[in-house]
Amino acid sequence: MNKILIAVILFLCSSIAQAAVITVGSGSYTTTFPGTDQAGRNQYPAGTPQLSGAAVGKPVPTNDWWSNLLINDHVSNLYAHPISMRTESQGLVLTYITRGVLDDVRPIIVGVSGLAASKCTVDDYSDWTVTMAWNDEAHGFKATAGLGMPFVYFEKNTTDQAQIQVNEGTARVEGEILLVENVRNGASFAIYAPTGSSWQQQANTYISDLGGKNYFSAAILPLQTTGSKIQTARNLQQYAYVFPTNTQANYSYNEQTAVVTTEFVVETQVKEGSNDKVLLGLFPHQWANLAAGQSLNETCIFNSIKGDIKICATNRFVVENTFRGILPTLPYVDTLSLGFSAEELTQKVNAIKNDQIDEWTDSYNDGQLLNRLIQTARIADEMNNQDALNTILNTVQQRLENWLTYTSGEVAFLFYYNEDWTAMLGYPAGHGQDNNLNDHHFHWGYFIHAAAFLEQYRPGWADQWKDMVNLLVRDAASYDRNDSMFPYLRNFSPYAGHCWANGFATFPQGNDQESTSESMQFNSALIHWGVITGNDEIRDLGIYLYTTEQTAIEEYWFDVYNRNFPANQQYALVSRVWGNDVDNGTFWTSDIAASYGIELYPIHGGSLYLGHNQEYVNRLWNEIKNNTGIMQNEANANLWHDVMWEFAAFTNPSEAIALYDSYPERTLKFGISDAQTYHWLHAMNALGKVDASVTADYPIAAVFNKGGRKSYVAHNYTGQTLVVNFSDGQTLTVPAKTMTVKSVGDIMPEVSIVSPTPEMTVFPGQTVEIEANAQDYSGNTITKVEFFVNDNSIGSDVEAPYVIDWTPEEVGTYSLVAQVTNSAGQVQTSESVQVMVLLEGDCEWTTTEASQGSFSEGYVLKITTEGNKVVVKSKILDREKVGVVTYLWRKDPFLETQMTEVNGWFEASISGVTLGETMELACKFAYSGGMSVTKYFEYTVGELCAVETPEDPSFNVSIESPSNGQIVAPNERILIQANVTAEAEIANVEFYVNDILIGNTAVAPYEMEWTNSGVGNYTLMAKMYGTDGKVATSEPVQVKVMQQRMDECYVLSNEASQGTFSQGYELNFETEGNDVIVQAKLLDDDKMGVVAYVWNKTPFAEYQMTATDDGFVVTIPEQLYGQVLELACKFAYAGGMSVTKYYEYTVGNNCEGTSSELALNNAFQLVCFPNPTADVINLQAHNKIELVQVYNMMGLCVVSSQPNLNSCQVNVCSLPAAYYVVSAYTADGKCYTVKFRKM
Repeated sequence: MNKILIAVILFLCSSIAQAAVITVGSGSYTTTFPGTDQAGRNQYPAGTPQLSGAAVGKPVPTNDWWSNLLINDHVSNLYAHPISMRTESQGLVLTYITRGVLDDVRPIIVGVSGLAASKCTVDDYSDWTVTMAWNDEAHGFKATAGLGMPFVYFEKNTTDQAQIQVNEGTARVEGEILLVENVRNGASFAIYAPTGSSWQQQANTYISDLGGKNYFSAAILPLQTTGSKIQTARNLQQYAYVFPTNTQANYSYNEQTAVVTTEFVVETQVKEGSNDKVLLGLFPHQWANLAAGQSLNETCIFNSIKGDIKICATNRFVVENTFRGILPTLPYVDTLSLGFSAEELTQKVNAIKNDQIDEWTDSYNDGQLLNRLIQTARIADEMNNQDALNTILNTVQQRLENWLTYTSGEVAFLFYYNEDWTAMLGYPAGHGQDNNLNDHHFHWGYFIHAAAFLEQYRPGWADQWKDMVNLLVRDAASYDRNDSMFPYLRNFSPYAGHCWANGFATFPQGNDQESTSESMQFNSALIHWGVITGNDEIRDLGIYLYTTEQTAIEEYWFDVYNRNFPANQQYALVSRVWGNDVDNGTFWTSDIAASYGIELYPIHGGSLYLGHNQEYVNRLWNEIKNNTGIMQNEANANLWHDVMWEFAAFTNPSEAIALYDSYPERTLKFGISDAQTYHWLHAMNALGKVDASVTADYPIAAVFNKGGRKSYVAHNYTGQTLVVNFSDGQTLTVPAKTMTVKSVGDIMPEVSIVSPTPEMTVFPGQTVEIEANAQDYSGNTITKVEFFVNDNSIGSDVEAPYVIDWTPEEVGTYSLVAQVTNSAGQVQTSESVQVMVLLEGDCEWTTTEASQGSFSEGYVLKITTEGNKVVVKSKILDREKVGVVTYLWRKDPFLETQMTEVNGWFEASISGVTLGETMELACKFAYSGGMSVTKYFEYTVGELCAVETPEDPSFNVSIESPSNGQIVAPNERILIQANVTAEAEIANVEFYVNDILIGNTAVAPYEMEWTNSGVGNYTLMAKMYGTDGKVATSEPVQVKVMQQRMDECYVLSNEASQGTFSQGYELNFETEGNDVIVQAKLLDDDKMGVVAYVWNKTPFAEYQMTATDDGFVVTIPEQLYGQVLELACKFAYAGGMSVTKYYEYTVGNNCEGTSSELALNNAFQLVCFPNPTADVINLQAHNKIELVQVYNMMGLCVVSSQPNLNSCQVNVCSLPAAYYVVSAYTADGKCYTVKFRKM
């Protein structure tokens, strides 16, 4: 009996084990979790997806804007634009947040009466909509929302009553419409019940039985309206009863024209009325690329973190994008580049041909190492180095086939299909690829590219392995809407136009994507794999993703057209786009060098999109040179020199080669091939710039232009001769399985103006240096560069750098052109640069006039022209309005831009203006409880309203004390001292704090006492009046008021070297043995998901800190006693990072007294012992101690006593273990401070 039972059990176990191995061609995977490895790695998402209704039984669509709903009962990061939402037990919160995380305000909660659902589930979804469901034992409620849609659509159970809870704004009922005005940031909402139904008010709650119907909807109203809000709500009512039931973005690729067409379609159910159209919001990557003949009438425009959303009434629109080709690598034309050595490239290839791939790795790092070898092998093939090619092929094949094969019992180099989450997981994983379903397109892109590489050089390999590789394609981007294993386009958002990397959108700012270049690597890998295997579906999928995501990258990560970035964005790119934010942080550092690098790496034949827009390439490369140490060969782990040089080769390959040659001892970034860098730079030097104006009827083709000579390149993956047709009429015959290059035309010299730029402001009488960059690639020499202003020659230069001085005398717009001549007599003219010459001065108004709302004390508005942009500054004077957020409005065409606070003023700018252009501008101040909008002011670009009087050195005033940036304590009285220079008699000197007059004096010394009103930033200014009518104003001085304590061992401050701190931070330094222990605590309560690092300045090093119950701690080992360290702390958090200033610490100094025999501290004249202590501290001072106050690290007083003795004892036994500050106030009016530690 027992033997039979054991046999049955063994048989069943064997069957289960066998069933867990799924064979796919020569490959296989498992459907049973294989277990963890020796380091405890290998995970999968916890729980099961929170689905209901129609969503049950379908593949789970992770990596979307709403995917946090899948794992959390309720979420607070649903950014559909323009509406932001959160789910709660009572229903759906509607609000309007244009940037950043949702605040704690619940302006409008939509649900049904009595609803108390423990969670909200995903009930249905389509390409850009999601339906959410709330169900408790008695009530049911659903809400459907979509990207770009200003409406949210609701359904309820028949027995339920619709309920609207209004917590902010002013609500009123107009028939079936519930209008809520002035909600968050000045937005207004309308809630539409079915026609003929009504709303009943109960305090701040509104209830309706919907006239026996079960549907209603809500809309955010246009921020600017010509009529009343209720009239606007009525105008939109026709769309309130047209419910979307399905949304699809369907694409097609035309091989002959290289055009990708995407049709966006909404299927609807009309609940009532004759209208059958919905309102759709088009994002910049859509409205800027509408197909020819598309005419969409905008109803309004909303501003968002992604720029203008144009709202249109339509159920269909079509977008067209052009695919401009990719290559497996650049052709071997390196011998045409000056300084290239074929022998040196061969040495570089052979140096890594025998490199093996690490055994202790993960899916991401393995992918990078595979790519490093593949890029090198392709060069080996072009140089006919078959030994290196075959050696690398063997290495790549062995590792890739290991990944694609599962053997029972193994826990590494395998794929596991998780049926709950309908996802393929690769073990070992990296960066949350397994437990959070992150980055599948990044990781699988490397593997799919490797598969294409193997099939290219070992034809027939794909016959055995393609189905397994295709599982990876389907996991990250299934192109089959009926795929039973994987969701449609998991990582790619068809409406957002780009991929999302976070499987469950776990950050408060929504989903995110950092490395767009690796997303494009995935897209290009699909193209290679599809073409080489003859799978047009995968090829077309890759081309659709590539062209569409390129438009999104150019709009939202690069903002190449200067229309989408927030006003305070200081760099030419962002490294992270979130659901409702952008920033230049990365997930490992805030170094701006990393921000640049992560958007460019890896560079390969699919990276040609980076070179399409030459104006932007130049702008970004110049910025990289200015903001990083690339020109100084700086050793910085975050500065990937090879990547930067390869990018530079898109615009200036000779400069990139010079930089490469100057830094042979650099440390290569992980995944970089020195051979590939060397080849790329010299190949680009020979080919010239990517020519995006020419397309081909075959995807593995591209065109380059070097001084007018075009090079046509194509790689034929097929087994037959191929004729490639280019859009400019050229053809290229390419033999089977080869890359071919054909060059046409002569090489002309090139010239461009690099300074001034259109952004520069130039004034009459100002001398400006015009600089041109001129190059000749044909072997001729440059003999002259001549400069022209408005077609008139102003002179020439015959030697580099090519410069000339120009002094404009009159206001106006000037066209600057440079013309180069070489020794062969060839002449080439640059593109013109338009420069505005303007008078200096602002237009300024101070008034209370309002177009909406009202002002009690008024506002100040300043407008000026700077270069080719208009800069607007505003300040509200009403003191009763708190939580102010400010927006700039342009009337026609309507534009709303959030303004950034700078030194007490709100600022924003409008770029691309022309001199003499007239516009009407206003500012909206949204605040807690409402909003007020200024009247519209008419402004003419370049207009001078108030000329600034040139500084008169004989009549001048400045603030001598306090110094700029000085930190003072709260409520501390300080003396503001003015330094004056005046030949005439001084009538008066006024002193201002935050533009408010605090006093004046007519006699020397010109000074004024001032006591600040608490923690914050203050701007101090002095204004001097002469008896002769002259007026002089000082430069502003910034003063920070904060609770601050500091000695060499600990700091309490809010000073930052990067980013900002709202409250501050606390740092502790101490030495134990030869180790330095650093403790850090972030006091800011507005930063979430914090990770901390310690930076050592010289030599630079970064140490990740360990989280504790009270902050973070790290040990820096083996330091020398007496050595002075400069240390800072970086706090990285969701949406950005902040870095403290650097502080000096001497190793061995613990700043702690241990007995009463210690001499009085020279700096503080106060002795505190024992330190550390468990119960009491003893204080000794040189004078009678009248008051003792103990502060915690938040700056709060936790113990206070009045001993009136020279020595005293303070009981601290009730305080929790932590660092504290004790301040002793003595009879001579002084205060002394010591830090102690309570154990």
